[in-house]
Amino acid sequence: MKKPLVSVIINCLNGEKYLKKCVKSVLNQTYKNFEIIFWDNQSTDASKEILLKFKDQRIKYFNSKKILDLSEARNKAIKVSKGSYITFLDVDDWYIPKKLELQLKEFSKNENIGVICSQYYLYDQINKDKKLIKTKVELNKTTQKLIDFYNIGILTVMINSKILKKIKFENKFNIIEDFDFIVRSSLITNIKCINYPTAYYRSHENNLSKIKLDTHINELEKWKKSFKKKYKEKFNYYFFDLKINFLKMKKYLILGKNFLVLKMILNSNAKGHYLKTLGYFFLIFVPNFLVKKILKHRI
Repeated sequence: MKKPLVSVIINCLNGEKYLKKCVKSVLNQTYKNFEIIFWDNQSTDASKEILLKFKDQRIKYFNSKKILDLSEARNKAIKVSKGSYITFLDVDDWYIPKKLELQLKEFSKNENIGVICSQYYLYDQINKDKKLIKTKVELNKTTQKLIDFYNIGILTVMINSKILKKIKFENKFNIIEDFDFIVRSSLITNIKCINYPTAYYRSHENNLSKIKLDTHINELEKWKKSFKKKYKEKFNYYFFDLKINFLKMKKYLILGKNFLVLKMILNSNAKGHYLKTLGYFFLIFVPNFLVKKILKHRI
């Protein structure tokens, strides 16, 4: 039986620092029938030169005509890919050697599965340690559970390319495009998660950003308004709203607006999240410079 081709889409914008590790992690896969779609988003560093030193015909280099948002760059890369299955990898992250093999085995077991994700490691670039992110997706009421507690890493996802003929990444989102893409995918196909880590996501210092927090909050609110309008009262948004409120608390704590945080805590009904709420309450009494350190990698 012919082995299916897998397209690994790598997006890069000035990724020379981590590019070698990223590409090697794909070339070292135990499953060998893949192509790398390397989408260079107008890099000005040595990314192209480093990539072309890899003498492997499975690597296909594409240079974007202009700098694109990540969603649009992914959509462009998907168009030129030829694989029966698609995976996504940013240039600062990397795969474990059996990533493709493990996920293809799951697809072969059930033809009704369109998307497979997995656990992954969150790698702290500053402290040089890792944390296992245990992603869990159940086939029953998947969409609702994704809305409630989304924690899928797009770098772990493998998707049947047939699904991508029906759904694309939404260009209007810059922070929640992965969440939006997976939630919409769950409306048209089954999603399965394997209980094994298949990738490493590198956490950077610039994760702490008021601008990113503002964008994140705004995009989540816009997404809910649009999704709720389309699907009426089909889904519940209690935990989704709670997530937005916690993001707002983080923002206010970082800005030193502790009174607003206290007001939100007193007015909230964070059922099932009392410990998290209590943690934010105590942060009100912590010096602001320490608050920023504590919240740095939790945004």
